[in-house]
Amino acid sequence: MSIKVVADNWVRDEAVDDFIATTKELIEQTHANDAGCLAYGLYRDKADPLHLTVLVEWADEPSLEAHCASPHFLRLIPALGAAAAKPGIITVYEEV
Repeated sequence: MSIKVVADNWVRDEAVDDFIATTKELIEQTHANDAGCLAYGLYRDKADPLHLTVLVEWADEPSLEAHCASPHFLRLIPALGAAAAKPGIITVYEEV
């Protein structure tokens, strides 16, 4: 059963470029190293360019858990948090 993650982020204006670059690195590292990743993308809200959303699909819960414990995830996530203008919202969905 697949798992989808929606991570909404509101980023400080001066940190947008760094946030995008770091997220793209995370996506590349995930595709190269993490089994079970079916899709991983970064999207910008057309109405609010400081609202950036990461949409991810995983084959199963263990794949997501392994990703969250991976060295690249643990290294890059703090940099994404540092770019935040306010706390983000992460929602994990399971297929029904």
